[in-house]
Amino acid sequence: MAVPVTGGVPGDDTTAGVADTLQPDESVIHECAAEPPEDHADPEEDVLGWSNGYWYDEQLDINTTDGLDEDELDALVARTEARIEAIRCLPFENETDVDVITREEFEEETEAWDSPEDVQRFEDVVYRAMLLVDEEDPQEVQQENLGTGVGGYYDPATEQIVVIAEDEESLEFDETLLAHELGHALQDQHFDLGRFDEQTIDGSLADEGLIEGDVVYVEQLYEHACEDGAWEGTCVEVADPEQPTPDDLANIGLYLLSFQPYSDGPAFVDDIYEYEPGERAAGDWEPVDELYDDPPGTSAEIISPDRYPNYESTNVTASDNSTDEWEQLTVEDRPDYETVGKAGLSAMFAYPTFAPDVDESVIDQSEFQDDGTAFSTFEYRHEYVTGWNGDRLQPYENDAGETSYVWTTEWETEADAQTFRVGYDRLLDNVWGMERVDGQAGTYESDDAFAGAYYVDREGDRVSIVHAPTIEQLGELEPDAESTTEWELPQSTPSNDADDGDEIPGFGIGVAVVGILGTLLVVRRWAA
Repeated sequence: MAVPVTGGVPGDDTTAGVADTLQPDESVIHECAAEPPEDHADPEEDVLGWSNGYWYDEQLDINTTDGLDEDELDALVARTEARIEAIRCLPFENETDVDVITREEFEEETEAWDSPEDVQRFEDVVYRAMLLVDEEDPQEVQQENLGTGVGGYYDPATEQIVVIAEDEESLEFDETLLAHELGHALQDQHFDLGRFDEQTIDGSLADEGLIEGDVVYVEQLYEHACEDGAWEGTCVEVADPEQPTPDDLANIGLYLLSFQPYSDGPAFVDDIYEYEPGERAAGDWEPVDELYDDPPGTSAEIISPDRYPNYESTNVTASDNSTDEWEQLTVEDRPDYETVGKAGLSAMFAYPTFAPDVDESVIDQSEFQDDGTAFSTFEYRHEYVTGWNGDRLQPYENDAGETSYVWTTEWETEADAQTFRVGYDRLLDNVWGMERVDGQAGTYESDDAFAGAYYVDREGDRVSIVHAPTIEQLGELEPDAESTTEWELPQSTPSNDADDGDEIPGFGIGVAVVGILGTLLVVRRWAA
């Protein structure tokens, strides 16, 4: 079964970086694009910047007040393809069907995207370990997040774009939404999206960092041309929807995790492409095309482009010290462990900052939002995840149906490991209100949020986290969890109170993303 990729993320106001980078008179039309004749006559052969009878600078006779009819939609699709070609320097090799469904039909579709039971069980443990989802069903939460502002998606299995309309008889959407989905169709035609099948969270986010980064980067250039450049006043736009707040999302933590490729991916692609503005834009797309043959393997490379292609994370191994009471959870056709990665750990620390029902945080909101990098939205490389070098999260289950896990993280230096442990201590202690167990170093207990017992230990550049339903069961997973040495960490204080319920700067409903819903599925959707 092929599960399509979605498009658009609540909060993808990604043009801020472009506005800071490009001047109004700087063109995004690449030197590769053909020069249209004055009468816009069709060329004798297909050229970049012309598609199905339309040039990239051609005016369209479209009335958007009552939505788009079939002929208007066909014309808009053709011109949008021409404009993408003029920016991305790749030709569309075949036509892409665009279908329109109602939001109700889309919601019915998402209900059929359920993952197998073993995946759901595994996923429950992983997101609980990341302190992102407690009692809720992660899959239901992801589907609710997905429904917030999704405008459409591209399905590689059918090579079809689906646009979601509130009113099927009066289709309205921004041209840049169509450009995003057509961008995925162009990728699929040239690079075969179906072959990207990384099964861990970190590997999947790395894939999506390239795939979404490429498309969103082109979309940002496209939108610049619509707002301040060569296509100003010619692009089809509808009224901007209201900016969402954290209350509008079922889970802001899973959203932040899913959004990372959209935030850091465009900056990663920009670093490879080396855009040069001018009367005709320049830059080398060939190295970007070559990324599809040698994609980044970790989200750390997407977050810090200077690490690609020479960075190699540690393939973390850990001994199974569990007793016969526990059995490792396995998932058919995928690893029986999870690698969360730098992006996943960053989302874990950032979640309390934005969650409307959490009073404390360890990361300042302005610090996470002040990325300072053109084409990027959020800062996923804060101090607590600096030096990440690998991790391995191993879920367990016993005969009673209880779950637990052992999570081993590797860091580049002992100082990095200690910083991570201090941050994690603050999460458990200050944010989630867990109690330190007297006489047992590194041991916590919670009867409320993320209930159960936790043991945290650092040895050199490695930090290990063990979770079980009770303190006694910690020793069944890791004998060292029965340690009685003195506390290693000082009492910590939170960096800031969370800013409850405020609108999130930079969060606009533009493109929608399936995000991590697909990460733990065998097949995924890419969206705009």
